[in-house]
Amino acid sequence: MTIHLYAEHLVNIRTLSLQASLSTISSHQTKATLSADGNTLTLSHEGEVASIKLPIQVPGGHNDATLTIPAAPTKDLSFRVSLQEKSGADGLLTNGAHEDTHVIPWTATALTPETEIACKSCNAIIIRRGRVKIWKDLPSENWAEMMDFWHCHRPHVPHDHGKEPPQKGYSADSRLALKSGVGMVDPVDFVLAAEDCENITTSTSYGEDEALQCSSCHHLLGQMHTSSGGHKLRKAHLSLSRKAQSPFVSYGAEKWLSCHLLSSIDSQGVRKFTITSTSPDDTALKIWIFTPDINVSSSEAKDDGPMRAIKILWLESTVSPEASGSLNRQALSEGELELPPSEMELLRRTLLQSAKLLPDSAKKFQSWNVALLSRFKSDEVESVSTAASSPPVVLEEVPDFQNMEILSALTT
Repeated sequence: MTIHLYAEHLVNIRTLSLQASLSTISSHQTKATLSADGNTLTLSHEGEVASIKLPIQVPGGHNDATLTIPAAPTKDLSFRVSLQEKSGADGLLTNGAHEDTHVIPWTATALTPETEIACKSCNAIIIRRGRVKIWKDLPSENWAEMMDFWHCHRPHVPHDHGKEPPQKGYSADSRLALKSGVGMVDPVDFVLAAEDCENITTSTSYGEDEALQCSSCHHLLGQMHTSSGGHKLRKAHLSLSRKAQSPFVSYGAEKWLSCHLLSSIDSQGVRKFTITSTSPDDTALKIWIFTPDINVSSSEAKDDGPMRAIKILWLESTVSPEASGSLNRQALSEGELELPPSEMELLRRTLLQSAKLLPDSAKKFQSWNVALLSRFKSDEVESVSTAASSPPVVLEEVPDFQNMEILSALTT
């Protein structure tokens, strides 16, 4: 296709940004129109016609609306459509369904003793029904360190500042105590007692930590949980059935990567990360979660409808041991993530491939590459969570106002 259409719903400034890339420069015959129902953008150029369904409905009249084409001939067209706010909306748009929650599938409240877990690749059973009778959500990954900010002494122990401080019952090296029959859940992993699992073997070929793989197909499932000695299994490598006769359900690895990044924002309080691999041979990535939640449409997408995504700025990075350990302003404003080589490769490949959704003029910002990662929506996990009589966990997100100054550089 020689016409590339792209649209973004910019929620904070109540604007729909539209972009089009042409193979030849525009002319007086080039025409862009919005459908009467406000759902579709159509552009015609030199006998070719392309259309996309917009990420949000644009309030309009009873006829198609024609957008003004710039008088100067160009291959890159851009338009801005202001979206009016309905009365009584408390400052937020209501003329369209914009989901502003962080959806996490397979939380503890959505799981039951009848839950069965299998290898996503070959369907080998990992956790049989009835094996895990209780599911619990794990706290933030940095809970032990944060206890030092919450307490100056052990809870329920009187102050005695004239003596040696008492030994705390918690610390940064506190160990998680696992029990057979109890499954622990975080946004992207299950942490389980080794005796509750089956069809799992260990391997040292995936990095420093002892990796866990399916004994049937040798697909990577996770790694040993260092603080408990249990099995830490990645949800992205698994499929799940809630009860007998229920089908096994799994989700794409790209959305699990997005879930991991969004959860890291919540736990680390930053939007910039240095992502390294457990393999020392891999190059690190610098990731900036520029917009955590955005609805986009692209004529290059596989699906016709809008996509809920996160917009990412990224670049390859060389991290030296000295730089990674230095305490400076930049280090304090950046978080760190470590991924196994297979996930690192998947992340890098997904970032590169997602650039195809963007028009050429929007693929770079200064020295940064621009990418999109699709993220979970509530209706995708509804069938599992509704059957479990509990909704998926949703975390309210604060509107992103900090990036407003350079937002126009990425959308015009």
